[in-house]
Amino acid sequence: MPGWDRLPPATLGHMAALATVNYGGGVNLNTVPPALLPMWVPNCPEGCEAVLRRRRQQALSSATEVELLAGGRLPGDNLLDYRFMAGETFAPGRLGTYRAGSALSC
Repeated sequence: MPGWDRLPPATLGHMAALATVNYGGGVNLNTVPPALLPMWVPNCPEGCEAVLRRRRQQALSSATEVELLAGGRLPGDNLLDYRFMAGETFAPGRLGTYRAGSALSC
């Protein structure tokens, strides 16, 4: 994958508003917008379409699953760079607040 400095300005400009990341910066391939999938998923548009079809059926569960669907390796480290939460569980404003003596409320 090219470095950030080689991304088209339009793509780079929209990434912050569109990408869903976890605390460590891993990309959640279940929630990343379709327009950004080619940044991580190989063999697009065919590979991206296969991933989107599966996402419509059920949540993706692993980098290996995505690689098999797309027909190629994901860039980076499969254990560190990708997350597979079904939704935007950790999106800002979605977590509840903790009150002493109570469970986390969402």
